[in-house]
Amino acid sequence: MELKKMLVRMMERRGLSRAGLAYALGYKSVTSVTRVMEGACGRESAGEFLQRMLSCEPLDLTAEERRNLLSCLDSRELGAENEGLYEAFGYLLENTYRTCRDMVFRELFARQSVRARRDCARLRITLFNCVDEGLSWEIRRAMEKQSFPITIDHYIHSVQPLARMPVMLKAVLPLLHTPGYRCRTVDLPEGGSPGGIFGADAAMLTFEYRSGEEKQFLCFLYGEKGAVTIPLSRRTEAEDLFFPMENIRQINGEGVPGPGDGLDRYLAFCCDLERGHAVYQIKPSFGMEQIPADILISAALDENGRMPERLKGLAPLIENREKNMLYKKKAQYHVFKEAEMRRFVSTGRMADHPALLRAFTPPERARILRRLEDRQMNDPYFHLLFFREGDRWLDDEVTLYEDAGLSIIKPGTDYSAKGFHSETLVVEPREFLEAYKSFFLNRLIRTRCRDGRESAAVLRSLIEEAEKMCD
Repeated sequence: MELKKMLVRMMERRGLSRAGLAYALGYKSVTSVTRVMEGACGRESAGEFLQRMLSCEPLDLTAEERRNLLSCLDSRELGAENEGLYEAFGYLLENTYRTCRDMVFRELFARQSVRARRDCARLRITLFNCVDEGLSWEIRRAMEKQSFPITIDHYIHSVQPLARMPVMLKAVLPLLHTPGYRCRTVDLPEGGSPGGIFGADAAMLTFEYRSGEEKQFLCFLYGEKGAVTIPLSRRTEAEDLFFPMENIRQINGEGVPGPGDGLDRYLAFCCDLERGHAVYQIKPSFGMEQIPADILISAALDENGRMPERLKGLAPLIENREKNMLYKKKAQYHVFKEAEMRRFVSTGRMADHPALLRAFTPPERARILRRLEDRQMNDPYFHLLFFREGDRWLDDEVTLYEDAGLSIIKPGTDYSAKGFHSETLVVEPREFLEAYKSFFLNRLIRTRCRDGRESAAVLRSLIEEAEKMCD
């Protein structure tokens, strides 16, 4: 059945005009619906229309109508011809890793007798390419076992097929949020080829000893075939190993405030990301931006009911952030895990609960959830969904801020100035961000999430659970 005929029949059964359907779906004008019906919209618009239709409670689509709708918006409109790319994005977000041990790096460590050198003060590692999960896990294990600090500079040749980029991110995830890790992409000059150091997987290790002595080794890695290690006779910097590049961009943490910068600066950074940008997010449970400002401020007060001096600048930021989230006219998609949301109901703590906040009281929990429900029912731009299989997906917060970048935040962050947290914001290339949005709307939501009605039922049950705790 053609999409236009199917929609006309569906509207006739409900007495809806095109304008009435547009209003029910939260579009500003009938043009958006007309373009979809006439086949004049793009893939992303088709995907957004599909999700609005499936999650629109007043339409109350039948099971047959849902099947027909999915059938009519066929794979060509939804971009499913990029199946390899969609599979790569799916693997990036899944809570699974190819953790086979890469013995090359461990053997290199053993050969240099790192563990036996009690006078080793620091190790600096420079990686060239080395986009391999096994190697990343081996380096992370080595970092966790050593008593001295290890810093890593990772340079990756930027010319990658689009479907390779999610795989690249997945490969560096084990290191992405560790202290002292910087990941950079390198552009070759126009017409250049990935020769020299960027034609291989290589690692340069610089051991610094308390005596002031340094030893450097350059290791070319060949996977199962082993490695060739060359002692360097003179002091060498990473830049000495490759000719001048067009551009070197840091892809993790650049421009992102750290713990020592204060929560006020971090909140201001979040406000700038959220303001005016559509949001496509997966996260174990909601964050501070979804909580009424007065509840947040109350949870930050001391035992005497006063705002600590160091936090007084936060109140205006919290209030401004709330206004922006409530009133901006941009799509906001949030996909949560039911188990984590139930944990919030029972404990009053979010998955990334800030250290400065006490646990929320049962009445506060109920009010927080009721506002989420109100937004879900009355804000056409706000979409809250639940994964069908929550344990299958990363606990990292992964958020696309359209036209701004893809943010990845490690799980369990408490934003304490004494601790360590890290956020990655990937801003290039644009086609990668656009492809992720297409995957989110056309594949993740369609196949991995509960539909609008099921998600609303889960949220309602959470509210009832919280309200029982208030009795």
